[in-house]
Amino acid sequence: MVKKIVKNENSLKVVSSTVKDFSGIPKLLVDMKDTLLAGRGVGLAAIQIGTQRRVIFITTYNSTTGKKSLIPMINPVIIDEYGEYMSYEGCLSFPKKFGYIKRSVDVCVSFQDPSGEYKESILMDEEAFIFQHEFDHLNGIICIDKFF
Repeated sequence: MVKKIVKNENSLKVVSSTVKDFSGIPKLLVDMKDTLLAGRGVGLAAIQIGTQRRVIFITTYNSTTGKKSLIPMINPVIIDEYGEYMSYEGCLSFPKKFGYIKRSVDVCVSFQDPSGEYKESILMDEEAFIFQHEFDHLNGIICIDKFF
């Protein structure tokens, strides 16, 4: 179900809780995916639909097929970061605001999939920027406070 995107800065400046019980995750993921697709975004954090849990979706791209995929990540962690870049970003929570943010070019991350299984991935370029933006949301950091 498409949910309303939270646009209140104070509501977004909250650190999300670690997911320990995965029983409600399937419904949350459906709601997040529907909301992300309706908003035509490339990433979404659960807090953006009013749920303070460490869950995000990011868009990934297959350069061979050109196909986009939405990847859910639960309890993500940054293991390592590489390089530095000024990313031009916007946010579904602040639809008319855009700016530059200093980000790592590549990030090595670990996370749990919807079944709770641990995964590890190296995200590069745009995928890394999307991940870092959503990861910030999990930590109560909003992009408009980081704009240059």
